[in-house]
Amino acid sequence: HYEEALQALRVLSKLNSGAYKPHIATTLNSLANLLSSTNELKQAQDYCEEALGIYQVLASLDPKAYKSGVAITLNNLGNLLKNTNELKQAKDRYEEAIQILLELEEKNPERYKSDVAMTLNNLGNLYCDMNEFKQARAYCTEALQMRRELAEKNPEAYNPNVATTLNNLGVLLSIFGEFKEAQTYHKEALQIRRELAEKNPEAYKLDVATTLHNLGASLSNTNEFKQAQ
Repeated sequence: HYEEALQALRVLSKLNSGAYKPHIATTLNSLANLLSSTNELKQAQDYCEEALGIYQVLASLDPKAYKSGVAITLNNLGNLLKNTNELKQAKDRYEEAIQILLELEEKNPERYKSDVAMTLNNLGNLYCDMNEFKQARAYCTEALQMRRELAEKNPEAYNPNVATTLNNLGVLLSIFGEFKEAQTYHKEALQIRRELAEKNPEAYKLDVATTLHNLGASLSNTNEFKQAQ
């Protein structure tokens, strides 16, 4: 369906480029996300890069309308490059995205705070993969603070994100050997994820299991074997 829509939009764009180019970029991003979820990463990257090129041209003409499109596409491209182990390129894309998002958040924090937090979390995970744990911890801590603030106003929307970043920080702190603090983060993540799984087990039961596993490993490292078991 996306490909059929894209083909139709390309035809329409030849008649009126200004009106249809934004829709082409949106559809390319949607296709890239879909292909990423089916592990067709090369094709997804091609679509994402095409979308980025379109958004960059549009943003040069109307920054207010299209800069956010550039940032979100850069973030998506960073995810794809991370998944293909092109970590340096992924880092460049994430950092370019965060720079744009921070500018946008300064003018409109309510609209862009969640996007900033998401990209900070992605950067934290990337730096962890690159074994730069101190930087990873700094980004994840900043992401957690922002996500807590968002969850205070809208827990239903943002508590899953809080739990994700808590879990990430728990893993990072275990790498540092700070097992007690790691357990605190894992326990908080577990509580949130159990509540989410009660309402939607299909979506969150695996997250509960992941956090239980991480907590068990951390407890084992502090010789709390019965609890770990």
